[in-house]
Amino acid sequence: MSESELLEYLGNDPQTRVITLYLEGIKDGKSFLSAARRVSRKKPVVVLKSGRTEAGKKATASHTGSISGEDDIHEAAFRQAGVIRANTFHELFDIAKVLSRQPLPKGNRIAVITSSGSLGVLTVDRCISLGLRLAEYTPERIGEFKKSIPRWMSVGNPLDVGPSGLLAPAIRMALTDENVDGIIVIPVVPYAVISGWMQEGMPPGMILDDVLQSPQSRVKPLIITTLGKTEWINSIRSVSGDEIPLVSSPENAAAAMAALCRYRHYLETAA
Repeated sequence: MSESELLEYLGNDPQTRVITLYLEGIKDGKSFLSAARRVSRKKPVVVLKSGRTEAGKKATASHTGSISGEDDIHEAAFRQAGVIRANTFHELFDIAKVLSRQPLPKGNRIAVITSSGSLGVLTVDRCISLGLRLAEYTPERIGEFKKSIPRWMSVGNPLDVGPSGLLAPAIRMALTDENVDGIIVIPVVPYAVISGWMQEGMPPGMILDDVLQSPQSRVKPLIITTLGKTEWINSIRSVSGDEIPLVSSPENAAAAMAALCRYRHYLETAA
């Protein structure tokens, strides 16, 4: 079965919400792009394409006998066909996970909420490099939020709540702010603190209380980056449920949010 035939099959499969492909080369580019255009109008197509470097091209030729071609040509063709490109293996599946579970954003204004300043900055850097914009909270929402925060906390984007434990109120502010189109949350807590909570019989996920079960959390895309021990990740998963995706790194969260924005734009502009 060719790449084009596989795309057509999965495009018509009602059980498939997102299509992921690993490609080393494309034997019939015209047929593939034609199929990709048709399928992308129905569901997202995410591709991990290797052979970007000269060494990679040679390895592709020796491995499959196919020609990988110039990478910038593939990049332009993928964009025209609505194909979303992933850069790494983990990013491929993180993007697919988000596309299969989250609503498309109305725009590209993103709020980053974190308890780690460094990870917040890394996320912002990646967001900007991918063409996303940082949301500016409305004065009304900032005023409401400031009523419950300590004096040392500044309200910006990224919003670093530090050790305040105010992740949930910060998420609520972003969910209800009309200037925010999508949210990336990075809950990072030292394991010594998590262990203490567990010894006291308190689930670590309590730091997010019930904000992720609210109807508002289903209106705009919300992505959580999880880092740390298995107990912590499982605790976050227990309160996030099946619909809100957990991804493996801040950079992948930004890439997945950009994929949502790019796919929305493609659907709006595809002839």
